[in-house]
Amino acid sequence: MNLFSDVAPDLYLTTTKGYEVWLSDSEVSGFIFNQTISFPDNLKVKNVGQTAFMDLQLKGRMDHIVPVCFDTKCISSAIYFYDSTRWYDLDINFYNGNSIWGFVPPMLNVPYLETITVRPGDFNMDGYPDLLCTLCLGGNSKKTKVILMENVACTTDCEGFDRTFVVRWDLLQAMNGNNNNIMGAFYDFFQNGILDVLLFSGDNEEYSMSAFKNSLDYDANFLKVMVVSGLTNSQYEMLPNRLGKKSRTFGANLPGPKVSYVTTTQDGYPRQGIATQLPQSAYYSLYLPYTIFGLGRTPNFVDELTVSILNETRSWTQIIPNSQMVVILNSINDSSRWNVKLFLTPSRLIFRSAAALAGTCLLILVTIGVLHYKELQEDRIEKRKEAHKFNFVM
Repeated sequence: MNLFSDVAPDLYLTTTKGYEVWLSDSEVSGFIFNQTISFPDNLKVKNVGQTAFMDLQLKGRMDHIVPVCFDTKCISSAIYFYDSTRWYDLDINFYNGNSIWGFVPPMLNVPYLETITVRPGDFNMDGYPDLLCTLCLGGNSKKTKVILMENVACTTDCEGFDRTFVVRWDLLQAMNGNNNNIMGAFYDFFQNGILDVLLFSGDNEEYSMSAFKNSLDYDANFLKVMVVSGLTNSQYEMLPNRLGKKSRTFGANLPGPKVSYVTTTQDGYPRQGIATQLPQSAYYSLYLPYTIFGLGRTPNFVDELTVSILNETRSWTQIIPNSQMVVILNSINDSSRWNVKLFLTPSRLIFRSAAALAGTCLLILVTIGVLHYKELQEDRIEKRKEAHKFNFVM
């Protein structure tokens, strides 16, 4: 993934001593070692989870988020944020009433629970990515549930950062119930630009899957981007769709493209965001095969959308919100040959606007009809008066 703004792919490796950063070097046609980042609190933590990358504060940079435990049973848990200079504890409250929850301790050879994993995604479509993770009660790995951590503004002890996470205990309660949910993942189940949640439960090699539909109580906008390779299969180059027509295939989703956008909020302030498509694949990271940016209630056009991969970049301007864009890299080394297909998803605001416009037009038509009828009536009365007049000629 691209860790810096040089549009070149970099490597971020987890080792026993910390995190190694390897930068792309075109002169050697490979990667060169850059630095080693030590673990949070200099290895005072007992369990270090899987790294997640996200634009935590919407500053146009990929931030390093890592879940950790301070004891072997993960009764004391935390999430750290690295801003290229130092680690910050986001100070998340894991208490639910009088009960203390924490991450599930890693269990070798146990599917979905081999490492601590948090999965980013914008659940409430406000633009700031949230987290989905699995917690257990008091270190008991038999009592687990999947919870959502909402990205909110930090109000206390916020030196060095302005965003943190708040646990929403009741949001997925209906799906957790008595189920032993061990993993959750974001997915656009209805292909409407809104992230739903897939839940996995069970044990002893017997697992089941359920889904939680995200029903937002307000009309939020989004921008969905998917970058594909552009490669085609000569045997199945054209595939029939639901309407019976044949459509062309455009290859598979690529790992590593950097996608960023710039827009203007309703208050007139600029906003930017960045994400990487499929940055990880190990330990059931389950990243989305596309990128979804929540735009909140901002109805403005997206000023600029930029896609970068392998030292190539291309931008598109004035993108309509609630759009699903498929970027087809016909030649990965020549950005001028990249194509885009744009699909629009009408929001409730558009339907309401169309209904208001139709109602206004209907009102105008009724008004014109009534006035026209009155004018005809007046013309008839005038003609009758003219017919009853006598002309006397002297």
